[in-house]
Amino acid sequence: MPGSMIPHSLLEANQIWLDHLYISVTNYQTIRERKMAINRWQLWKKKQQNQQQQQDDEIEDENDDDDDKWMKHLNDTHKSKLEYIKQLYRSIVPYFHSIVVVVLKMLLSVVSTGKDKEAEIMEDVNVSRK
Repeated sequence: MPGSMIPHSLLEANQIWLDHLYISVTNYQTIRERKMAINRWQLWKKKQQNQQQQQDDEIEDENDDDDDKWMKHLNDTHKSKLEYIKQLYRSIVPYFHSIVVVVLKMLLSVVSTGKDKEAEIMEDVNVSRK
């Protein structure tokens, strides 16, 4: 390899090691099956992505048709409001998972403060029983 940054001695040692490397039939079959499985999974994944993309395109086309039907009957102010809502929705969708997590944390914090009060009340009851 002309211009390689790897010293010649390391390249030579690597070549000698590869020349004398023994791979058992079992290991060779395992490596071969792994490569074939990876290729199958990649093809399957591409096929799934293509099918999903086609379904998304069909749904989007149907939605566009429905939107066009409704938009014809709306005035300009309503159209602009709907467009604004669509833009807002499109901007929120990628972060929806994070938004749900934040809302759940807020709900849990509200619920946990209520449980603390219940625990305090139960402590008062237990103290009065003694």
